This record gives sequence, structure tokens and C-alpha cells, in this order.
Amino acid sequence: MKNSVSEKTFLIAGFIIIFLSYFFITSESVLTVHDDILTYAEVQHGDLIGTIKSYAVNGRISHIPMTFLLWIPYYFHSVTAVRIFSAVSLLFNMSGLYVLVKNNSCRYNAYLICLLFISFACISNQHNLFVAYTFAHQLPVGIILFSLDRYIKYLKYDKIRHKIISYVLFFTACFMYEAMTVFFLMFVGISLYRNKSEKFSRRIKCLIRDVFFHGAFLSAYLVIYALWRYFYPSYYDGTTFFLKNPLMSILALFKFSFGMTPMLPSLAMLLKKYITWNEFIQSLSLWNILAPIIAGTAFYKVFPKIKKSEKTAPSVIFCILGMIIPNVLISLTEKYTYWAKQNAYSYVPSFYSYFFMIMLLVVLFSTFKRGNVEKVLSICVTLVTLVCSLGNTAWNTYFSKNLDRYKAFEEAVSSEYFDNITDGTVIYIPDYQGIHNDMKLTEYYADVYISADVTFENNYDNINFSKPVISMLYDEDTKKITVERIN
Repeated sequence: MKNSVSEKTFLIAGFIIIFLSYFFITSESVLTVHDDILTYAEVQHGDLIGTIKSYAVNGRISHIPMTFLLWIPYYFHSVTAVRIFSAVSLLFNMSGLYVLVKNNSCRYNAYLICLLFISFACISNQHNLFVAYTFAHQLPVGIILFSLDRYIKYLKYDKIRHKIISYVLFFTACFMYEAMTVFFLMFVGISLYRNKSEKFSRRIKCLIRDVFFHGAFLSAYLVIYALWRYFYPSYYDGTTFFLKNPLMSILALFKFSFGMTPMLPSLAMLLKKYITWNEFIQSLSLWNILAPIIAGTAFYKVFPKIKKSEKTAPSVIFCILGMIIPNVLISLTEKYTYWAKQNAYSYVPSFYSYFFMIMLLVVLFSTFKRGNVEKVLSICVTLVTLVCSLGNTAWNTYFSKNLDRYKAFEEAVSSEYFDNITDGTVIYIPDYQGIHNDMKLTEYYADVYISADVTFENNYDNINFSKPVISMLYDEDTKKITVERIN
């Protein structure tokens, strides 16, 4: 009995330590994408309703709830607050993962999936939901997982309340992000498999009954979405279908579905040389060693107790579908087929695929015979966690340089120096190409603090010296910006 209690305590404490280690290691991995910087600037401007309207009239009806959620973490003007909201989102999503697996397998499988999920978590410089779009795009996958669990409960116990809850959750997820609509195929597939022993006509009747609410909602949603796009056309190429290159669409589907394969972002970091080895070594901490050891040990203790899937093939198909489905829509758009062609390997829905990827991994593990294999697998888990941890450390070090620049820029433009400058002033920033290399975004960001009409310029030859000119020079050592009058 004591051993059982102490083991349970170790497993719970171990998961908490690994979870915390991930957040300590990635502590400054915020504002890593252009859109997050824009959101932060929008929050500082304070026009929430105006921002929602601007997105809505450009065809993005899902941005009505999404914009509000995106704003919340940045409202507190704190990196720590952003990371806390990200942690809450991850815990919510993992709760959905745990509940779904526990109710349809066992608690040991559920624990192992959550353990590997956070142990193998990787951040990257792409639109990685572990650090981007905090508290908004992160949430729909957890909602879908809870919806799937309730739907399976309905099929098992024939309780209408489970189907209604599943439908409401599905509605919520789709309304938040269009890519969730394709998960309707999973509800259809689960129903068909559940009634596979019935005659064809009977299967179809059961299917209609099982997915009626989900299908009715989806039909209404698509009609409303199409009408909205008709009256308010989208100018965003990420929502415009592109069907002229089916092979590239297939490649995009493959890349984005497998884009968050554990260790892949770490390998990208090394191959693309985003950080020097000296910087890499200097940034190592206790967490880089502790988390992998705990992950390997916890895996070794739990692996012998996991439940083997009674029917492995359907479970494998379920997981593969879960990996592919989130990326179907984006792989049919012009923007993301182009990105795939430019060697982008991950995007927002890749995060959703990752949940089912880890689930697939545990399903495959459960087919192994117990014995010496658990030692080998435990060592592999330790090594993979170590590589992911080191990769996250490297990316965090890389991102922290940009964060230092953002902080210095904000500190400079919010200083009293800019309270008395005149309209037409040119601000020369030769060593700073603007926030995410976007000068318009830089000007929009500065407008929060500078009331005068100013222009930012990083090309000396383009400066109009007939106007007042100010230089802003960033010092890597002090992490400060020096402001001086040139003309």
C-alpha cells in the first residue's frame, strides 16, 4: 500500500515538475510571431470593438470571439501573465486528452499520453501554438476532445444529454476556428464503426440519428459562413481556396500534419544555425537534466501497467485521422501551399495534430510485449525529452533577443523625450528593421505612445533631411536604445 501511494505521489509530482520545467525553459518565448505583436499593439490602443469589426468585415467571422480571447493575456501588460494563460490553456487541453483516453482505455494510458505530451513539447519559430496565439487558438482542440468524449459516451449509454453537450462543444470549437469543422468526419467515422455489424440501411439510419445535431449545426454554420463571405469578402489568402496544384496540397497536408513531430524543431534549430554553440551551452540549466530523468523514470513505472488496445487498427486509424483532419482546409489554400513550398513545416493546426500524434505513439507502445523493451523505451523517452528540452532552451535564447529589443523599443518610445517632438519627424533606426521586419507595424505600435505624426526609416538614403530627424540606436550589451537628434 505504501509503495502504491509513494509511486502515485512520484508520478503526480513528476508531471508537475516536467510541466513547470517546460515553462521555466520557455519563459521568454512570447511575441514570437507577427500577429502576436499586432495583437499586443491593438490591446495598447484599446479599441477592441473596432478591431473585431475590422476582422469581421474582412470575412473572418470566427475572429469575433477569437479577437476577444486573443486580447485577454496581453491586457495585463506582462510576459508572466501571457505564460500563465498559456499554461491554463495547455492544462485545459490536456484535461480533454486525459478524459478522452481514460474513459475509453485506462488511467495509465491517459497519464502516459499527458506525460509524453508535455515532455516532448517543442517550441519553434513558426506559428507554434505552444507559444503563439495564447488563450485563443490553443483552446479549440481541448473543446473538440471533450466533445468527442461526450459523443462516445452517448453512443455507449444512449443518453441524449451527452449528445447535446457534444454538439454544443463542437459548435463552440467551430465558431472559434474554421479548421474544426472538418472534425465532423470523426463523428461520422466513430458512428459508422460503432454500428459496423448492422446492415447498411440500418447503419445509415443510426448515422443520421447519431450526427443529426452536429450535421444540422455544421450545415447552418457553413451557410452563414458562406453568406458572410459573400457580403464581406475575405482578402486574406489563408482562407482562399487554391486547387490548381493538388500535389502541393498533399505535400502541405503531410508537412503540417507531421510538423510538430518531437525533436523536429530542435533539429531545425541546429541545421539553420539560429544560435551559436557557446550561447547554447551557456543557457543550460538544471531543468534540462531533471525533466528528462523524471520523464524516463515515470515512463518506466507506468509502461507495464498501460492497457493494450483491444482493436489496435481502429485506434491507429482514429489517431491518424485526428492528425490529418485539422490541416485539411489550410492545405487547400493558396497561402499555406506556398508556405509548404518554401519549406515551412508547421502551422497552427499542427498543434492539434500533435495531440493525436502522441496518442498514436502510446497506442503503438501498448502493442509491445512487456520485458526488456520497457528499459529501451524509457531510455528513448529520456533522450527525446532531453533533445526537446535543449531545443526549447535554444529557441528561448534566440527569442529572448527579440524580446529584449521589443522591451527597449517600448521603453524608448514611451519616454518623455517623445512628448515634445513635432509632426513630420523622421525616426531613423539603422540597426533595427522594425518589429518583425514590418515598418508599418512598428509605426502602429509607436502610435500608442507618440501623439505626433512620425515616420520610421531604416534606410539612410531615404531620409528627408528637410524634416526633423531622430536616431534610435540599440545596444546589444546594455539592451537599451539611445535616442539622439540628428537634424
